[in-house]
Amino acid sequence: MLANPDVNRDAQFPGQSILQLFDIVSVTTLKFGDRKRTKRLRMSPNPELEHFLNLLATKCHGLRALKLYDPELSDPRLKNSLMEIIRVNASSLMTLLIQRIALNRDDLPIICLCNRLERLVIYKAPHNSDFMASAVENFPNLLTVHIGERHPSAPYGIPSILGALSIFCQRLEKLTIVKWQLNPFSHTEPTTSLALLLSRCRALSELAIWYNSAANDSLFHFLTIAAPNLRVIQINYCKDLTTDPVVDPIRLASLVHLRDWLCPHDTDRRADEIHWPKLTSLDLDNSPLVSLNLVPRLMKGCPKLERLVLPRHLNGVSKVQAELTTNDFEIVYEAEKEAWTLKGRREPITQCFSSRNWSRQM
Repeated sequence: MLANPDVNRDAQFPGQSILQLFDIVSVTTLKFGDRKRTKRLRMSPNPELEHFLNLLATKCHGLRALKLYDPELSDPRLKNSLMEIIRVNASSLMTLLIQRIALNRDDLPIICLCNRLERLVIYKAPHNSDFMASAVENFPNLLTVHIGERHPSAPYGIPSILGALSIFCQRLEKLTIVKWQLNPFSHTEPTTSLALLLSRCRALSELAIWYNSAANDSLFHFLTIAAPNLRVIQINYCKDLTTDPVVDPIRLASLVHLRDWLCPHDTDRRADEIHWPKLTSLDLDNSPLVSLNLVPRLMKGCPKLERLVLPRHLNGVSKVQAELTTNDFEIVYEAEKEAWTLKGRREPITQCFSSRNWSRQM
């Protein structure tokens, strides 16, 4: 009798020992690839990996976290196998992280099956913002979202994602936005988009903004007067941010109008007064135009501030040093940056998704 070639193939398959683990232990977290691996891709098909993924789809069930770092999975045949893994685990997945894997509208139906997701990270993965906006409608339990606009044909699509989040994901607690390009025909779009989000997602406490031309002074001024519930803010690598108060009467009136809508109890506050009563950590690293006049305003408007990261050009300014040391801050050398921290603080400050890898890869 001739041997079944498929049986022989499986017996000699290099990944067979890995697959056998799924028969022995209960796996809840699965990660493909190393986020630090080389960017070089195979230019030829990889039938062994495709076969491994097909077999894996029959083995792994009940995953709670799926983290995908390997850009090779953008290959259409491999991605079909990958989507099958997502499909069979859709009802249990609570974390989905996709890095450097191109997504398109054909992937939407399967991703939308993951209606228990609490954490969604689309990290340097080419995609269309309309695709993302359609997807988040199916994730009412989202608590953490990391998004960025990576599709050259739709460079101004972040507001559509924020609009969908504000309607369908009102439990949102942590939001990271990367590569938000300012629409030259609508300079008020960033503030109005965030205003809608803050009006509905009242639990939002951590906001990170990286590499964004939309992070201008209007956006920062809006956050200082109309986002009193934020506890952690990161605005990194935003070259247009000066943090100076807006003085143009028309722009200022628009910001105050949004503030009065979001925070009706703060209508008697000055239009340039920072009001972050809950803020514990502010990180402005690598935003080179930040004004030194910001520090005394922060000391007045942030009574719970425990951690402050300034651009390097400000750390050596004697006026800044004197202001911070007078308020009992000391400089601490962290793994990634220099931070001014309140002496004797009780516990580390939680941060939004780290931007360290982004700074190395940009």
